[in-house]
Amino acid sequence: MTSPALTALRELLDALPSGADGVVAVEEIGRVVDAARVRVAGSVDTGAAEALGFASPVAAVATLARVSERTARARLAVAAVTRVDRSLSGAEVPARLPVLAASLEQVGLDAAELITRQLGAVQAHVEPGLLVATEQVLVNLASGLDASGSHPVVPQSVTSLAGQFSLITAAIDPDGARPREERARRRRSFRIGQQDSDGLIPVSGLLMPEVGSLLLGLMEAHRRTPRFTEEPELAHYEPTDTRTPEQRRHDTLATILIAAARTKDAPVLDGMPVTVVVTTTLADLAHEDGRAGDPIGVMAGSRVPVSREA
Repeated sequence: MTSPALTALRELLDALPSGADGVVAVEEIGRVVDAARVRVAGSVDTGAAEALGFASPVAAVATLARVSERTARARLAVAAVTRVDRSLSGAEVPARLPVLAASLEQVGLDAAELITRQLGAVQAHVEPGLLVATEQVLVNLASGLDASGSHPVVPQSVTSLAGQFSLITAAIDPDGARPREERARRRRSFRIGQQDSDGLIPVSGLLMPEVGSLLLGLMEAHRRTPRFTEEPELAHYEPTDTRTPEQRRHDTLATILIAAARTKDAPVLDGMPVTVVVTTTLADLAHEDGRAGDPIGVMAGSRVPVSREA
């Protein structure tokens, strides 16, 4: 059954403008709804969840709200630090993050979860007054204001805010940043797996922040580098790129590796520049009637035949 409030909300949404103004307007409404979602999720404690037959509040909220457990966990995490509780004596216990609690409708769930996570990582090592001041700065930035809260600033995505928040919380807890860096150094890794039947080589690992940032920057630079054709009659035709994002990143990495191998300071292997060596016969290489997919050689370090086209 449709409630009058839901009908009124739908009418309001139907009247919203389209385009950029519509995106901004509907998100303002969404942040108000997010605050309500956090509030009601926080009312589902362990006892209430078990009474409904759920193993945990996360499972209860995820099922009842028809959302992922990750979203349910985010709502409950924000609710835990923004709700006002009662002690056993009945006295009011203020919210752990009172500034965030008062501004939840302006911040939204994504930014609120980020603030909760960032402050939660440092609160045990930081003086309470400094923690509250930092909370105010983070809430201001997440609300679209400058750090002082006095002036509106250019809106930023939560992704771009995450870097600023990390810098701010690291500044108030420098000793907390050092153990994280030490853990990162211990966990850094890069693995090259065994070649599969198609010749593909799996890679995996964890990059240090500066290494990952450099790699991402190089990839973005390659993506933005314009490509020009030498054929004037083709200048007006842009070929359709049918590659997936993963395939484009692979090909960009290949370009970076080739450029690195060609530099004058590149290390040598057995006295020779690092290159790809394919062993074939002169007869196969010179066979003009061969098809592009015909296997004509073997690449060094690989068991998979190399086609004429490759």
